[in-house]
Amino acid sequence: MWKNLINVAIVLSLLAVGCSKDNPADPPEQTTDLEALCSELFGTQDNDSVEVITADSAEVALDIEFGVSDSAEIDLDGDTLYIIAYDSTVSDSADLAVDCRLLNFIFGGDSTKMAMFFNCSPDGLVFDNSLIFDVDLDSFNNHPNANVVKLYIYDTDGDRWDLVSVLQKTDPRLRFEIDHFSKYAISD
Repeated sequence: MWKNLINVAIVLSLLAVGCSKDNPADPPEQTTDLEALCSELFGTQDNDSVEVITADSAEVALDIEFGVSDSAEIDLDGDTLYIIAYDSTVSDSADLAVDCRLLNFIFGGDSTKMAMFFNCSPDGLVFDNSLIFDVDLDSFNNHPNANVVKLYIYDTDGDRWDLVSVLQKTDPRLRFEIDHFSKYAISD
């Protein structure tokens, strides 16, 4: 009899714990910065149906000094990207790192869109004169009839991507200027 009472007590205590309001609910699923980028670029609302993969990536280090121009060349999936620092980009020496990725956003296996993603560090480093991303226009073909390519910056405070600049597709290469390091993305 005691055994049955103990079993009933255990079952009741387990039910009480499972139904207790003191148990925290599972936290809501957080949107990643790349899922948020996909939403901003392509107007998607259902991030569960979008797969984000890195098609190609490269990381480059740049040691820049005041009074000295420097550049770095990056090859992403056969397209060459340049990062250019002019002689007045910084007022003191700085060690920079740029992680470049060519992203593919796959929508339910039916279609794929592309973007270039840049994670630049040290985050928040402000330049005296702009640093330049020089990008081959052929890298962007999401919207064949689009005549612009856009540069976005990730706002960590607002957990969103903000449009920074828009360039016309008039030259074979595009030059985007940035004034500080953060996360950036380029797409048409």
